[in-house]
Amino acid sequence: SGDVVSLNFNMVNSVQNVVVNVYDVKGQLVMTKTLQPSAASGKIELNAGNLTDGLYICSITAGSETFSRRFSIIK
Repeated sequence: SGDVVSLNFNMVNSVQNVVVNVYDVKGQLVMTKTLQPSAASGKIELNAGNLTDGLYICSITAGSETFSRRFSIIK
């Protein structure tokens, strides 16, 4: 669907839950999601249907590892 954002990442520590936080350009948390290790296999899909057009930062954390990805929404 057009309302789904897919983000790829590589993490060594796959036994931890994965916490996904999405921030808008103002730094406000607009979405958070916690995934079980088996559900976080290097690709995360987020339902972006409630996000407005703009640039977002996705912070992906598992244990001591954190990655950030930028994505934009254009509807």
